[in-house]
Amino acid sequence: MSKNASIQFGKNTIESGIKALDYLQEAWDQEITLPPEHSDFTSRISKLEELIQKQDGVDFTTLVKTAPVDEWEDTLERELQSSTRRDFIQRNYTKARQALAEARAKTLNSAILYDHVMTQIDVEGAVTAFTEAALTLGENVNDIQKAVDQAPAAAAEFRKNGRKLFKLHQLLPTSYSVNGTQLTHPAAVYLEVADIEPLIRDMSQQRMAHKGYEYGDDLQYRHGAITMAVENKFTNGTTSQGLTEVAQGKHPDLTLNIATTLEQAQARTCALGAVGRVQRINDKAADASSGHTPAGLSTERHGKRANKAG
Repeated sequence: MSKNASIQFGKNTIESGIKALDYLQEAWDQEITLPPEHSDFTSRISKLEELIQKQDGVDFTTLVKTAPVDEWEDTLERELQSSTRRDFIQRNYTKARQALAEARAKTLNSAILYDHVMTQIDVEGAVTAFTEAALTLGENVNDIQKAVDQAPAAAAEFRKNGRKLFKLHQLLPTSYSVNGTQLTHPAAVYLEVADIEPLIRDMSQQRMAHKGYEYGDDLQYRHGAITMAVENKFTNGTTSQGLTEVAQGKHPDLTLNIATTLEQAQARTCALGAVGRVQRINDKAADASSGHTPAGLSTERHGKRANKAG
């Protein structure tokens, strides 16, 4: 890696499901098992296949030619029951097979996969090792030769643990909603946001366009800096750089701390979504138009960005 080159812990190709697990197994150098629910549905599909393949009935012509006459009635009664069973299985096989396959696939695109994988890997240890290495290397993280010359052990740990963390966001479901929450933001896998005062605009003080804002430039800048860091440092192609900058403390309101459950990542997504939004209080116009906004509260996005962010 040449000086000032972008930090990259791997290819930015996005994988999901089993392919994502294959990458993580290689990066973490350990076996990562599939969720037990996935194995259960695989077993059920196998049993269903066995069931449909064992549907051979008695040939009536062979029966009357070879079986003792006094056994015909019992044999035919058993065959009638078996025939009804075969017909039932064959009528419902396709629908049942599809339902099982869809249920199995869902285990690889849901909280089931995310939560299960997180119980198997030491994300806290990886974050600690990565942070210590990044701090040791300082600006040399952008120059591999200088990094190796300065601190070869730290350079190795930086690269190894960076690769471990790099694609954890690929465990996120591609489409998921709980209680109406939005799609989980990839940054929410990695970042814990510091408690920060909201941006509030009191609309009862809105006699002129610039009136009613109850926050100063410092708070506005902090909100803007968080928003810019999330948008610019944790998108496809910039995750490696974002991880490094947060580990080195370049974004004071953000901490590198992996969400170990999808529920936690979704809560963080909501917290990130609230950053940069101006809460308008005593907004009678909004309250009247919506008919349901509590206490006249509405939100707006502040148009100003933090120039120093990113």
